[in-house]
Amino acid sequence: MYIVNAFWSIVPGNEPKAYAALGELAAQIESTEPNTWLYLIHTPNFDPGINIYPPPAPVQVAFVEGYKDRNAFLSHHRSPNLAKFIATYGSLFLNMYGPASPFVIVQTLELAVGFIRPEEVDPNVFQVEARWSMKPGNRKKVAAALVDYVKAVKDKEPGTYMYTVSFADESPDSPAIPPTQLDAVTYNSAWKDHDAFIAHTKEPVYQDFLKAHGDLFVQAVPGSTMHPYMTTSVLKRFAGFLRKEAFVG
Repeated sequence: MYIVNAFWSIVPGNEPKAYAALGELAAQIESTEPNTWLYLIHTPNFDPGINIYPPPAPVQVAFVEGYKDRNAFLSHHRSPNLAKFIATYGSLFLNMYGPASPFVIVQTLELAVGFIRPEEVDPNVFQVEARWSMKPGNRKKVAAALVDYVKAVKDKEPGTYMYTVSFADESPDSPAIPPTQLDAVTYNSAWKDHDAFIAHTKEPVYQDFLKAHGDLFVQAVPGSTMHPYMTTSVLKRFAGFLRKEAFVG
């Protein structure tokens, strides 16, 4: 599966119109793009006790998308659905060069390993994106280490509903905007609730993975292998869909 994380920003004051329009866009994609398997749209989660690094603006909109393959994403990207949406509603979003060109960040990713359970359809899941950085030259080692780790998450953490780990699309014509950091490791994940997420971070599966392989990643604490440097997005879903094909792993 080809994973895409994208971020737009609503011009303040246009939030209700933008949310409604984005809901209509998701419904149109669901009905006309069978190779778009996963299309979830979110606002930041600002609930008490939630930390996001770095903190986003309240007007941010975050997309978590999954496609059959890279060509399916390119078809979506060039589709009449998206073109019509921007032509009609582009002025609702922050832009630098006019309403036909909303400012976006697009991260295009190749799925390395992961799973998505049917429970991910629940719009109230606790959705998190986390982005780590591999130390140079460690991609093959990280890919190998992730296989057993993600299997253990699936087998031992029933409250983890989504856990996909992806590497940057390294192709010369990658549609990422701006170009994705090639040593990035991106986790798209979801839990039954915040408590399940906190439990995951403290469970032996995660802690043992860091003990065994944390040295492969850039660390936030010098000399440590247990504190990977990361940026995060914590999200609340307000629109979107998952097809049965998305329930991978």
